[in-house]
Amino acid sequence: MKQSKYNILGKAKILDGYFIYNSFTGKYLYIDDNNQFFHIRTALNSNDFNELTSDMRDKLEKMGCIIESTRNEYSEFSYRKMQSRYSYNSDTSFTILPTTGCNFSCVYCYENPKNIKYMDVDTANAVIKYIANDISSQSGNSKHLSVCWYGGEPLLNISMIEYLTDELNQFCDWNEMSYSSSMVSNGYLLDQVTENQIKDLKIEHVQITLDGAEKTHNSRRQLKCGKGTFKKIIENIKKITEYSSVAVNLRVNIDKSNVDDLELLIGHLEKEGVLNGVSISVAPVVCATEYSGAYCDENSDIFTRPDFGLTMSTKQIELADKRVMFQTLPRPLKSGSFCRTEAIRSGNVIDPSGVLFGCWHDVSFPDRQIGTINDGKKQTACYLQKYAMQNPIDNSECKNCKALPLCGGGCPSVTAETGRLACHDWKYDETMVNLVESTYIKKMEKKDANC
Repeated sequence: MKQSKYNILGKAKILDGYFIYNSFTGKYLYIDDNNQFFHIRTALNSNDFNELTSDMRDKLEKMGCIIESTRNEYSEFSYRKMQSRYSYNSDTSFTILPTTGCNFSCVYCYENPKNIKYMDVDTANAVIKYIANDISSQSGNSKHLSVCWYGGEPLLNISMIEYLTDELNQFCDWNEMSYSSSMVSNGYLLDQVTENQIKDLKIEHVQITLDGAEKTHNSRRQLKCGKGTFKKIIENIKKITEYSSVAVNLRVNIDKSNVDDLELLIGHLEKEGVLNGVSISVAPVVCATEYSGAYCDENSDIFTRPDFGLTMSTKQIELADKRVMFQTLPRPLKSGSFCRTEAIRSGNVIDPSGVLFGCWHDVSFPDRQIGTINDGKKQTACYLQKYAMQNPIDNSECKNCKALPLCGGGCPSVTAETGRLACHDWKYDETMVNLVESTYIKKMEKKDANC
């Protein structure tokens, strides 16, 4: 027997104890006895488990912290990743842009405002045919079709969303498949969507961005005319959570200038009575050169990845009493892939004119297209080759990283464009121990509440 290479051990920040976590299985253990923790750590580091109690050894084996000496976790993960890359999935997924137009003018947007397109009926019919042919080629393996409506702001062309939904629903009924959709929206036009439309469109999840409290949000995410958007978005969120079961996720883009707004935003959501009806996730504002954009300068407030992970995971623990999780403990990747961009046989991103892309970050850059809905994927397309051939886990840094089972090598789009790894803040042990601690605290709070 030997220690897993994906064990992470560390001291809790608030609790008076220690955590043992395994990123390959996602399991963790809290130890509140100093001597016991040091005893376990010594046993793991030396691969000598004879001094452990049989009960503790059994726990560590079930957690995946102690494994068979002949086992190679890295090879297992690599095999899983390669298998999923070339296999058909029972869930076929496409991202469709009804339009690249947007009613906002966000300061950090990397999309090209001059390249505005709206999908028409002829293109929509060709999209339906392309999706139908793609599913038919899977020899009956596909049991579910999911569509993510993206933009621009997709609600600027809601009539096309309705048309495509009706046709795709009908196709799924004919082929004994289920259907669902999600949407990435700025939330400003949600007041124009009725309760019946939400049901008919089978929208199960909506992601909306709020970049802090009202003043900060309005300085970053305003209408093209310069008008603020915060109050209307909040009202729309209240409305949609009242009349539907749609899961609303609020994404907060964080940098050093608005990190303290997070607590203010949570307090405002609580005051407005919507905090319990939404989930919150945070993401770093990135230097847009990662996507060949322009939002970056030497004096930028952008966090480095290590600083972002440590700052936000610490703040998650500090705000534990708010009963909201904006930094959740990531789950190990079953498929080994960071996202569907890596899956060669997966669905694609389809822009309003029917051009295919591997990733939605690529849509503003014509040279990154990988085909069209009329001609299919082009084997000569540069970015199709990049996504198909790159294997970041062959990198020595990935091989030795304890976060590999969680990130799968990171964002393939960034790697394809820049030639470097897009490392996640999960690679830093202190960040992961913080996330484990906040998850454990929430679990104990829930357990106490049910007593």
